[in-house]
Amino acid sequence: MSSRTKKYMTTRSLLTSWLALLAAVSLVVAMGTACQQEVVVGGGNQGGDNSETTNKDNQNQNQGEDHPYDDEYFEHHGPDDDQELTDAGSLQGSWRAAFVEGDTPLAYFDIFHDDGESSADGDFLAGPAISDMQDGTTGAIADVTISGAAVVVKWNPTTDDEELYTLELEAQGDDSYSGEFSAQRYPNTHEVSFSRRQVEQ
Repeated sequence: MSSRTKKYMTTRSLLTSWLALLAAVSLVVAMGTACQQEVVVGGGNQGGDNSETTNKDNQNQNQGEDHPYDDEYFEHHGPDDDQELTDAGSLQGSWRAAFVEGDTPLAYFDIFHDDGESSADGDFLAGPAISDMQDGTTGAIADVTISGAAVVVKWNPTTDDEELYTLELEAQGDDSYSGEFSAQRYPNTHEVSFSRRQVEQ
């Protein structure tokens, strides 16, 4: 046998040994991984299907204490027993302001007033008394001041930030006031009526 042939046989024998060793190592690693997976899968309900238990556990974890999705969670209990309720003030409700001449609507107001408070707030819906362009304009009332029988209401239905409309009113009964309308940039004043609206529920 030539030296070249001997060298080839030796190289082939070494290569075969390395391949066999690599195959053995791969087999050991694969068996180890399979054993770990078996432990994880079999760690639940031994001898049975634990998918139902796992699903329930996951649902409980997802809900947690911050998400008690049950009937009691959605039940309306009303105010707390120790919560102090405030009575409505005299201006609480919906009101209509109009020029006395022609009974032309100036504005409609929804006022939120707590009993005993000297101020209130709310929203307005402008009427066409000053301009048809203002009719339907909405916004927040700038100020409502109550002092005995006197009431002052201020609002701005225009696009001019410096403008301010004012009603200076005196009570004529529980549900009506009379007084005067004025504005910073509008040159005229008008007599106005201010009466509670009977809004259908």
